[in-house]
Amino acid sequence: MTPDERDTLLAESPVSVSVAVTRDGYRAVLLGISISKLRFALPIMAFFGFGALAAGFDTHSLVLLTGLAGVVLFVWFYVNWASGSPAHNDVYVPVRYVFTSEGISHESDLGSGTIPWSRIRRWRLRAKHYLLYTDVVSFLLVPVDAVAPDGRGVFEALLAEKVGRARSR
Repeated sequence: MTPDERDTLLAESPVSVSVAVTRDGYRAVLLGISISKLRFALPIMAFFGFGALAAGFDTHSLVLLTGLAGVVLFVWFYVNWASGSPAHNDVYVPVRYVFTSEGISHESDLGSGTIPWSRIRRWRLRAKHYLLYTDVVSFLLVPVDAVAPDGRGVFEALLAEKVGRARSR
């Protein structure tokens, strides 16, 4: 499908998505992001911790392995706290997005507006959610299940065309 054909298709029937993010979904996304950010630190800490244990450096191995457990516990508790924090309640407000060739219109109890495609920096698929990043840390969250199965191809093609390919990390 050429870009002109896609624009014509979107003008006739834009991709409309009603989003209601669940606490479990948001928690899974935050955990996935945390794991991807720590993807090198945790194995390195484990490698040196077990290496120190094997070499007989009990104190060093204890510090490294305790630090490893501490990082894992901190991430787990932070993700659970953040998913229930009143500061993050806006994530759970139902939103209706309409994706067109011009941009993303949104409407919720908090307001409405249009986000131009130039504001979306990148997108990725994580924990069965599309994350559409508007800057380094802020993103729109769209559960995969919210997009009709027959519209996912058009939706992902639109994202790829307007924003670029999905990033795996």
